[in-house]
Amino acid sequence: MATVDALTADQEEALQVLANFIKPRLTRPLVVPDPTYGNPQRTKHPRYSPEDLFDFADNAFFVPETSTPIHLEPVQRSILTCFLDLPFAAKMGCPSGFQNLIYSTVKKSGKTTIAALIARWISERWGKMNEIYVVANDLEQARGRVYDKVLKSIQLDPRYDRRQDALPGIWDVVQREARHIPTGSILRALSGDYRGEAGSNPTATFWSELWGYTHEASQRLWDELTPVPTRPRSIRMVETYSGFEGESLLLIDLYELATKQDRGARRLTRDDERRSARAPPLHQSVGAYYRLLGY
Repeated sequence: MATVDALTADQEEALQVLANFIKPRLTRPLVVPDPTYGNPQRTKHPRYSPEDLFDFADNAFFVPETSTPIHLEPVQRSILTCFLDLPFAAKMGCPSGFQNLIYSTVKKSGKTTIAALIARWISERWGKMNEIYVVANDLEQARGRVYDKVLKSIQLDPRYDRRQDALPGIWDVVQREARHIPTGSILRALSGDYRGEAGSNPTATFWSELWGYTHEASQRLWDELTPVPTRPRSIRMVETYSGFEGESLLLIDLYELATKQDRGARRLTRDDERRSARAPPLHQSVGAYYRLLGY
């Protein structure tokens, strides 16, 4: 018969930390969405605000790991608040209409899911007739990971009808394009062909793993899909890990914009939280890898 040696104090402490992390996720009850949740007028928070995004995440964005709405960690809420709280951005010296959001962290940390959450939230909550584009990088095939995450969140909704490939009355999905019925907004997956996107009018574009955008066509597509200044709010979001030197000049240039103080960058730390009444509660690790970029 096999025997197990007694655990050390450090091992017992590690197991307790793991148990505290897992237990609430195992006991979280199944959430059945409100049947009226597809109505963009339902929200009680201001449009474009981080509070509205968090409300949407808690109620409507399902993830495969739990088959329930996503649970955002404090560090993720801090970063998304910095992205979306425009008065706070202005307090930090960033133009109130800044348009480029770069979410960069290590592999397997939920970057793609966060981008998919924001893409679907914009489709449902930013008003009528918006166009949201999700761009696959040069190494991806078919629709791209962000778009697939959006579709999975729709398919995991208890109301989803697999025979119709639709969330009745809310989402209609046809391969590379999903339409949010109450607002008429379109969420579309794009390939790397820039020639077909001239004259586009996107509310938001999403770019996954920018280190994989290495071809000239990718740079031209980036130039074509600029945020639209005539829209009340138009953004371009990049989620990526760092990649390697020499792989993507596009990513290197963005990294320098976000980190070089001589190019207008500013590092955001917990000191900013203490100085500003508008600052979100910053998680202790935010200052290590978050920069506020405005251009």
